[in-house]
Amino acid sequence: MPFFLIFILLPIAEIYTFIGVGKEIGVSQTLLFCLVTALIGGFLVRKQGVETLMSGHKALSAGEFPLEHLFTGFCIVISGALLVTPGFLTDIFGFSLLIEPVRKFLQTKIMNSSKFSIHTMSDGNPQSARTHSPYGAQDGDIIEGDYEEIPDEKIDNKK
Repeated sequence: MPFFLIFILLPIAEIYTFIGVGKEIGVSQTLLFCLVTALIGGFLVRKQGVETLMSGHKALSAGEFPLEHLFTGFCIVISGALLVTPGFLTDIFGFSLLIEPVRKFLQTKIMNSSKFSIHTMSDGNPQSARTHSPYGAQDGDIIEGDYEEIPDEKIDNKK
């Protein structure tokens, strides 16, 4: 339901904003402003995207899980989509996602409210496992378990 409201209310708000800005500065300046913000946003998205990709690659090469880089890349992709969408409100949200403190704030909020954790091993050794969890799990907290493969014949016989 919230996404439905966004797809209904956001275009209405954008049209309302376009009309208001168009009355104040004129139609041609309004359209020019939208074009300029899209060009500037495209440049910034490309620049930050390449930087994030390179730093994420370095983190992977160092054996680290690039969780922060993945989130940053996701924010940059969303920012790019918002910046190429014509409108002033989407431009505001798009440019705000290009600001690092805003991304850090969002990442903290999402990680603290999410119901997942990520376990990584840099060298394939379970003893070196690191836990990235919003619930306070400590590095090295490992739950060990055993498993047994059951042949299909045994599964079919139990039915």
